[in-house]
Amino acid sequence: MTVNDVLRRRADRALAVPLLRDLGVVLLDETEPARGVGFTVTPNALNAAGWLHAGVIATVLEAAAYLAMIEALAPDEDAITHAFAASYLAAVGPGEELQAGAELLR
Repeated sequence: MTVNDVLRRRADRALAVPLLRDLGVVLLDETEPARGVGFTVTPNALNAAGWLHAGVIATVLEAAAYLAMIEALAPDEDAITHAFAASYLAAVGPGEELQAGAELLR
């Protein structure tokens, strides 16, 4: 199995999470998972006020962070989120297209 096969398997597994699948989250670049993900805001992703639910944003950001770090993992390693923080700057409505990416700093 090549390095690219391992990366793709991990990316596929990450995006197979039912919530991400139901949200329609896809890789921005099929050949480079670390570039991040994108999705279109659908009614299922909205809060009671009709805007994108903050939990959806957090979920998509977590997936993008994982995809950014999979290249740094050894074949026998994996990763989970231990802490997460975000500041939301504006409301997002239905039909809007969003992208999320991350960069591994250390």
